[in-house]
Amino acid sequence: LGFDENLTLSEILERHPKGIQYGHIVKPYEAWPILKDSKGSVLSFPPIINSNDLGRITEDTSNVLVEVTGTSLKTVLDVLEIMVAALADRGGSIETVTVRYPYRSLGEDVTPKLEEKTWSVKRSYINEVLGLNLETEVIINLLGRAGFEAYNGDEIIRVKAPFYRKDIIHPVDIVEDVAIAYGFNRIEPEWPKHQTFGALTPETKFYDKVRELLIGLGFQEVLTFTFSNQEKLFDKMRLKAQPVIEVENPKMTTYTCIRNWLIPSLIEFLSHNTHVEYPQRIFEVGDCVEPDLKRGNRSRERKSLAAVIADPSASYTDIRSILDSILLNLGLDCRVRAWSHPSFIEGRVAQIQFESRGIGFLGEIHPEVLENWGLEVPVSALEVDLSFIFTDSNMGKV
Repeated sequence: LGFDENLTLSEILERHPKGIQYGHIVKPYEAWPILKDSKGSVLSFPPIINSNDLGRITEDTSNVLVEVTGTSLKTVLDVLEIMVAALADRGGSIETVTVRYPYRSLGEDVTPKLEEKTWSVKRSYINEVLGLNLETEVIINLLGRAGFEAYNGDEIIRVKAPFYRKDIIHPVDIVEDVAIAYGFNRIEPEWPKHQTFGALTPETKFYDKVRELLIGLGFQEVLTFTFSNQEKLFDKMRLKAQPVIEVENPKMTTYTCIRNWLIPSLIEFLSHNTHVEYPQRIFEVGDCVEPDLKRGNRSRERKSLAAVIADPSASYTDIRSILDSILLNLGLDCRVRAWSHPSFIEGRVAQIQFESRGIGFLGEIHPEVLENWGLEVPVSALEVDLSFIFTDSNMGKV
């Protein structure tokens, strides 16, 4: 369509604007779909382009073959019926087509079917949902205005939905159309009969207290994306790849998995703000997720705290003093022992232990990591598992 010369399917993908734009849909497959008429003339190369001869529609066109292709038969048939209904609304007449599928499970089918579905809805149900007291005749009249065919069956109202109303999948959808026809502005608002009072959970209060502590220590809170990728989490941080929760069909390489620790997110934030004056002191209380096959959802989600200091004079002592202040204000008795971590400088990194379990780490970021992120000043950082502290240290009373 739009070209005056014959092209092969490969040439369409290489030369035609639509082929260039949508060719990636069919390129991975060995066989590509093509529609022909009984004379062998090409109708369409779905989902790329129509034929310039039989596929062109002009002001003089009177007969149109509406062809819908897709990977879901129900969706294809629904879209077909909606399209032909729109054309019929403009004065066209609908004719059926017999489709002979090569698949044994489908066989021969006649489309479009244009089958209307009848629903049974109680008058009491309509009034209960809307908070009204409408008579049956009023409801039937409102449904007629909404395009439905309805008739009285005592308490039960029979409602025949037009074939093109594919959005009617539950009786409440019919109630919604009654409300629209009646007019939402005519429904008087009513205060709830039961009062409920919202409140923060003890866990949220604990996390908010941690945030207040960091702000009081001169840090600025940032919020970064929970989604990340393995290059940021591991490669740039001098780590070997670890199991993470991955996106099965990612739309972009930037977000292919859920992060399992926070410091890479803060380091990335620093890399985008090298033009800002130093020192830069930022923190985040955010979610991290790790695979855990023992759990029902096969993952463990935790809330962690990470804080970083970027400054020409940033050192282990600076970040250690921040950790000590946090622990003191939270009333926690933790010990810090020498440790080793590829993302940190050897001899300037330590593990944070609470009740003999490692709950975090702190130290000076390795120069190679800084170079990977384009940072030219030293960075010291810490990360702590807040979920574990809250659960195992009686912090619910905070």
